Amino acid sequence: MTPQIRYYRDQSSQPRVQTTSEYTIPGDYLASDLQETATLEEVLAALEKVAAQGEQKISGNSYSVTLSADQVVLESLFDEEQDIHRLPVPVFQGLLTSWNEFLDNEQLISLVPDF
Repeated sequence: MTPQIRYYRDQSSQPRVQTTSEYTIPGDYLASDLQETATLEEVLAALEKVAAQGEQKISGNSYSVTLSADQVVLESLFDEEQDIHRLPVPVFQGLLTSWNEFLDNEQLISLVPDF
C-alpha cells in the first residue's frame, strides 16, 4: 500500500511533504504554513479551544483553516480555483502531531505518519 503522505528532508535538510493527490492540499498546508513548531503549537491549541469556544478560524501564509468540532476546512488564500479540502478532526490532529514530531527531530530523514 502506498503511503498517502510522507515527510522528508531535502538535500539542504529542509522539511518537505510528498503526498498522493487526495492529500495534496493538507500536505501543502503543512509545508507552507506550519514550518515552525511554535506556529504548529498555536494551531493545536486552537483545535483544543473548539470544544469550549466553538468554531475557530486561522489564517496562515497560504491557507485559511476553519476548525469545528467534527471537521477541518482548508481553503487557499490565493488560488480561488483550488478546491476547498475537508478533513475529519482526528485525521487533521494526526497530521499535525506527526508533522510536529518530524520537525522536532532533525535526525529523522523521512517519516510516514500513521493516522
